[in-house]
Amino acid sequence: MTVSSHTTGQLSPGGARTLGEAVALAGTCEGPQAIAAFVAEVVPNDVTAVFAWQAGSRPRHVFENYDAQRRKVATEVYMRGAYLLDPFYVASQDIVSDCVLRLQDVQTDNFRQSEYFRSYYVGTGLIDELSFYATTENRSFLAVSVGRYGGSPMFSLRDHKRACFLLPVIAALVRCQWLGEVVSEPEGEGGTVVGDARALSQVLAQPPFAALTARERDIVALLLRGHSSKSMAAAVAISVGTVKNHRKNIYRKLGVHSQSELFARFLDVIG
Repeated sequence: MTVSSHTTGQLSPGGARTLGEAVALAGTCEGPQAIAAFVAEVVPNDVTAVFAWQAGSRPRHVFENYDAQRRKVATEVYMRGAYLLDPFYVASQDIVSDCVLRLQDVQTDNFRQSEYFRSYYVGTGLIDELSFYATTENRSFLAVSVGRYGGSPMFSLRDHKRACFLLPVIAALVRCQWLGEVVSEPEGEGGTVVGDARALSQVLAQPPFAALTARERDIVALLLRGHSSKSMAAAVAISVGTVKNHRKNIYRKLGVHSQSELFARFLDVIG
């Protein structure tokens, strides 16, 4: 991947040509690749994935250009329910207008030490992400997630500013291409997990997590999403010492000894 040195908002002649192709092809079968090519001109990246969803439904994967080796982890495991731990998905629950977010804007304080990061995210090969959100009616979204693999630089503030400047163009292209993909998914279709961020509490209401108290399940949810003990304590208004006691009780009741085993229990439930 070659990182562009273009100034914010400026398109090279090649970028302008790529934009013209994306506009001409949007809404056709060739549109997805053309739009991905233009997005790569705006923020150089190694991979692009597009998801669509309505509030109350799981995301629907509508486009990606992962290589075959990474596709299984990056899309199949994600769609089974790992998305419930994705900081971008969690952040999307509060989005009300088109925007651009970087991973560092939405990740929890202990995200890169979480088992989600170690066991799932690392398996995708990604080191950083940036997402364009295009809103539609009824709190529905189209999200274009672009990622960089190890060896590429992290997304910079300059990348973010450039992405924000050209967001209206990208959002319009995305809506033209994929607006029809924003549909509700009936409850129970395609697996256990259905719904928005509240669905994590639904997962944790099932065995073996059902053996936990409501507060312990709150702690499990925060732990799985990469919160530190201090962050968990602040989130539920208890002391760090009480958080640690809850963690001991959680591990004892579930018969686990590490975050890795706890994450494995979560994967077992989502199938």
